[in-house]
Amino acid sequence: MRHFRFYHKDTGLFHPNTFATTDTRTIVIERNTPSDHVALEGEFDHRTQRFDIGANKVVSHDGAKVDPTRRTKLLRIDALRAAQHDHVRRVLLGIEDKSALTAIDDEITALQKDIG
Repeated sequence: MRHFRFYHKDTGLFHPNTFATTDTRTIVIERNTPSDHVALEGEFDHRTQRFDIGANKVVSHDGAKVDPTRRTKLLRIDALRAAQHDHVRRVLLGIEDKSALTAIDDEITALQKDIG
């Protein structure tokens, strides 16, 4: 069994979700990786470790030092992206117009501008 943890591509913070599989195909891992995250094989503690992107390694992490506003915005972006799937299905089926998707996209864009 292979175990994966996901870290955010910009901050290196580990996502609380993990993924385990016996499948060796890369596509399986990619499909289970949250948006804006990178899969890293191994078992890591998202509360006490993070991936140092510059050093390309896992390092100790004191969660209290993370900018809480930035982290909240990143989590909100992930939540918005997860919430859009039902709206996409409804738009494709012609059940609703794309206004809800546009609102989600506008909020994501604004959050991304805020965090740089």
